[in-house]
Amino acid sequence: MTEWLDDDPEGFATQDALVSTQGPRVRLPFYVAPATDTRFNTVRPSIAPIACWRLNEALFDLDSSLLKPGVRASAPRFAALLRANEGSLAAVFGHADASGLDDYNRGLSVRRAQALYGLLTRDVALWEKLYEEPLGNDRWGTRAVQMMLGALLDPAADPERPYYAGDPSGIEDGPTIAAVRRFQADRGLTTDGDAGPKTRAELFAAYMDAVCTDAAGQPFSMTLDRFVGRGEDPLGKGAHQGCSEFNPVLVISQADQRKYDSGAAPRAERDARNASNRRAMVFLFPGDIPVTASAWPCPRADEGSAACRKMFWPDGDQRRRPDLEAREYRNDHRTMACTWYDRFARFSPCEGRTYTQITITLRNRWAELIAGAPYRIQAAGRSRVGRAPDGVATITVPGVPERCLVEWGRTEDRGMDEMEGPPPFRLELYVNYDIGTIEEQARKRLHNIGYPDTDPLDAAVRAFQWDIGLSATGTLDESTHLALVAAHGTLATPVVSLDEADRG
Repeated sequence: MTEWLDDDPEGFATQDALVSTQGPRVRLPFYVAPATDTRFNTVRPSIAPIACWRLNEALFDLDSSLLKPGVRASAPRFAALLRANEGSLAAVFGHADASGLDDYNRGLSVRRAQALYGLLTRDVALWEKLYEEPLGNDRWGTRAVQMMLGALLDPAADPERPYYAGDPSGIEDGPTIAAVRRFQADRGLTTDGDAGPKTRAELFAAYMDAVCTDAAGQPFSMTLDRFVGRGEDPLGKGAHQGCSEFNPVLVISQADQRKYDSGAAPRAERDARNASNRRAMVFLFPGDIPVTASAWPCPRADEGSAACRKMFWPDGDQRRRPDLEAREYRNDHRTMACTWYDRFARFSPCEGRTYTQITITLRNRWAELIAGAPYRIQAAGRSRVGRAPDGVATITVPGVPERCLVEWGRTEDRGMDEMEGPPPFRLELYVNYDIGTIEEQARKRLHNIGYPDTDPLDAAVRAFQWDIGLSATGTLDESTHLALVAAHGTLATPVVSLDEADRG
């Protein structure tokens, strides 16, 4: 059997991406008995990733495989992971949400995996194939050209600026043609303003080098032998694959599904709810995993979704169907249909259970930090009691709880467990303050910094504006919103494992 330990790996998490190593894997001994005849049992430990890179929905447009320039923010961290895990083997997985048919989503998820794989291997020909052979609404076209030219600096411009400075509208207008001509001139190509195959080959390569760099800003790439299968399969079996909509990390409730199916809620709301399911993953596995390309269970890019279904749990279809309540994979591990993917994804910080570190400043009625304050924080079924030498208390909990309860006292007070009577200070805080509409987020932030959510929003906004010297209009304008975000600060930070002090 295998035991997984929650050691604290280095990690990097933003709304766009997550890069993480995984805690050490400890293999316990097998206990066997001598056989009495020629029959025998075979023990084969399951494979498990040692690191991961997750690209979230913010780096893909809806119904698209085109990788946005934001990938460059997390690429240096992944480059460091590769260096730290020499000899490891990578596998890229693409995912789609539940909108559309299984076979279409299978094709879209494959294209997302191919886009990321092509970036890492600098496979310009693969990107050209994605460009030339659209799938449904996944058409790279002029929008891709504009986006890439917008990510590349024009060396002849003064001051320095991108070749294309407009929004990637997908319309081949005058500024787009002019930007293509400037790029062509710099690359020694015919300056006809037409982003044809030769121009695209140069553009794809330049864009790949611009967004896939290490911490020193130098482009990095991977050779085929760094992937599962070591390049032995010409269609990339093992190296990249698409999971269609079969392995969601969120399954919405039946009530929400009925609302979206009936048209009672706008499609944009449905797409936003399903955003976390649109993603691409890179898993790094130990280099000695006993799996060849031919034995890898995921089908090739040109194979249909039927081969995926062979790997389903017996209740695979039920797992990804809406239930009475919405379900998240990180909380109950019962949303993914594929046994193969589920068995190793659940142990990865990029797909399995994630954690939130809650940081709270303990202040008196005059907003002064209380050094040495005794405190108790309760959240997500966990509790932490202690003293905060610098007036700052933390707790790390599974998932992202909606709220937490914090109680604290003065420096001279006894510890929370010894205190007679109620503590001097007690407050229930919103942890999910960045979820919901702008108004809902503002109400939560205002509550957290002392303007109770029982007050009307305009009254709380007016009081906040007055306190910080803004015009007290009660209107949540942009300047007030920015000031509120700054005053509130960061209460909850995503992390990839439980902190040592928070275990138990």
